[in-house]
Amino acid sequence: GQSEHPMVKKAEKTAKMRKEEETAARKNRIHDTLKMIREGMRERNLQLLTHAQTKVFELGLEADETVKSASVLREDLESEVDIVAKLKVVCDSIKLSQNTADGLEENDLRNLETAISEAEARAKGIKDTVDKRIILSDSNGEIKTSQSIISALKEAHSLQARAEQQLELQHDLETALDDTKEKKINIVLLRQLLDKAAEIGCKTSNVDRAGEIVRSSERRLSTELNLLDILNENESVNQSVRSLGKSVESVFSMEEKLQKASQTQYHFEKYYLIRPDGDYARGNLMNKSLLIALKLKHQNFVIPRSIISMDKKMSKQAITLHKNLLGYCADLIMGFPATLVERSLKTLASFRVLADEQYIQLMKHLTENHGKQSIGRAWQFFCILSSTISPSVEFEDFVLNFLLRHKGAHGLVGVYASYALHCLSVKLEYRYLEGGEDYVDLPTVDQIQAFQLRMPCVVSIVLVDGVFVTEKLPVPPDWDVEDVLEEIWADFLSMKDARRDMFGLYISKRILGKFGSSDSVRSVEEEEERGTNFPMVLSNTDFVGDVAMEFYIQRKQSEESEEEEHGKLPSVKTESSVTLYLKRKFYYSNEKLQPSVNTNHLRFEKLSYLQAFHEYRNGNWPIAAESVVLLLAALSVAEHSINHATENQMIDITQFLPLKWLNSLNYSAHEWSKRILPLTKTDI
Repeated sequence: GQSEHPMVKKAEKTAKMRKEEETAARKNRIHDTLKMIREGMRERNLQLLTHAQTKVFELGLEADETVKSASVLREDLESEVDIVAKLKVVCDSIKLSQNTADGLEENDLRNLETAISEAEARAKGIKDTVDKRIILSDSNGEIKTSQSIISALKEAHSLQARAEQQLELQHDLETALDDTKEKKINIVLLRQLLDKAAEIGCKTSNVDRAGEIVRSSERRLSTELNLLDILNENESVNQSVRSLGKSVESVFSMEEKLQKASQTQYHFEKYYLIRPDGDYARGNLMNKSLLIALKLKHQNFVIPRSIISMDKKMSKQAITLHKNLLGYCADLIMGFPATLVERSLKTLASFRVLADEQYIQLMKHLTENHGKQSIGRAWQFFCILSSTISPSVEFEDFVLNFLLRHKGAHGLVGVYASYALHCLSVKLEYRYLEGGEDYVDLPTVDQIQAFQLRMPCVVSIVLVDGVFVTEKLPVPPDWDVEDVLEEIWADFLSMKDARRDMFGLYISKRILGKFGSSDSVRSVEEEEERGTNFPMVLSNTDFVGDVAMEFYIQRKQSEESEEEEHGKLPSVKTESSVTLYLKRKFYYSNEKLQPSVNTNHLRFEKLSYLQAFHEYRNGNWPIAAESVVLLLAALSVAEHSINHATENQMIDITQFLPLKWLNSLNYSAHEWSKRILPLTKTDI
């Protein structure tokens, strides 16, 4: 009867429940372990599979098919990790050797080739256990491996190609530098090698030596040319210089120059004359790593020495330039900011070798700078510098690259960069077309201060017929409308006629703002009633920078496109410039234009004719009688035929008729021709 004892029954029941709980717990652990294994296989996660393997041993699941597959995959992944790790060690060693003073050796390349071969050979033995495996083909057949090995091998092959290029470059540099010891300097070859070094990121001691030789040679050549210009008055020498300018003009293209400079190899960080990190931070034990990290990025404290390699005397001048830059940009508290810029520009005019240093300091200052005032002031300085002094020939592409990358930026940064780019392009064109000569035009303190009062801009000047006088005219902030007009007359239209004062600059009515003479503009209601759309004339005392600011503000607020309207000026699309129209702004009631052989008079008469035809064509001068319309149309056809040598029957007569008359009368083109062409043969 003991088996029936209540205590025995209770113990048996408890044991049974415990066994059921253990069985359920084991099932849950098995389920969780298999789930972990499947997840590890799906994600190819070695850490997850390794952790699951310990659970497998505890649960005795070695015979499970899923566990067996996971075990094979885990071994594959461990092999992959080992392959990638060993390949990475060799690659890291190569990268370190690339940036040493001595550069790479043949043995480094052989070690890399051996590591790649071993990795590919080991990869062939790895089984393809999941769908995520991809195939890498080589000359021996197919290698089935994982994405991690593929990436490691691709990086290794890429590094191998760069290492081969660097070894070839090192050999060519060594040969070229050996020639210099025998006084056989080939500057063109050294420049080509330095460009290649910048492209692949090679910074060996021989690269530094070659850069210094190029700089020294160019400084010496510049000095010799200056002495030659001062001392030699022989006309044959002057003639040869002019011939050199003409030969350069025939091959120089600013468009091709900008296209070349836009390549990534001309990012300023890749300039081959930048100081090595160790030299730049030399003598600063406490904050050495910080100085190296900020060598080519914005900092609000003065640099320890010049960024570009140069002698100690010039390096001290470079430190002063950077201090002046920080003072002007308000990163340091210094008085009379415009005077700081003036001092820097005078230093650059005296020591032209520092021009590249000033440019690279500005580019450094604008890299990862988050201060709005500091950025704005630095771009102002950039605009002033680019219109004053050019960088050296070997550095100009790096400066152009920086400006090209920023000219499309939103806001004032894009405006400043576009202005600086056009100013520098003008100076570079002048330098090349003048046979290598350059000019320095130092601004006054008032001209420097003007950049803080208003923005510079690039304007396009257009005639009423849609023809550009100039598409990209850099206008400094101290220029008013009268200054721009003087520039147009002197450099673009070469017109000295006193009556040129009758012309002015007009702007689209959409951005009238507060500018111009109100008595020359009708109200919108009057214009709609009369069917006209007069643009607005700007006062000669309006600063173009203020007009441009209004333009950019309104363009930011609304990017709406203008459709062609009745009587509206021709639609002109420009990159980032402000479009101004050159038109006559007043007439004398008794004015008569007579044919003239004087060139200046002819230009005035041609501009006046274009204006008159535009006003007549768009209905700004209403004509009541059809006979007057026919006569004026005949005059226009006759003028067009003379200037374009076109037969009358080939002309579209309707393009010479006022739009209102063309729309109000239902004459066909043939009927208009029958009425107009006979008048062109009379003495009109």
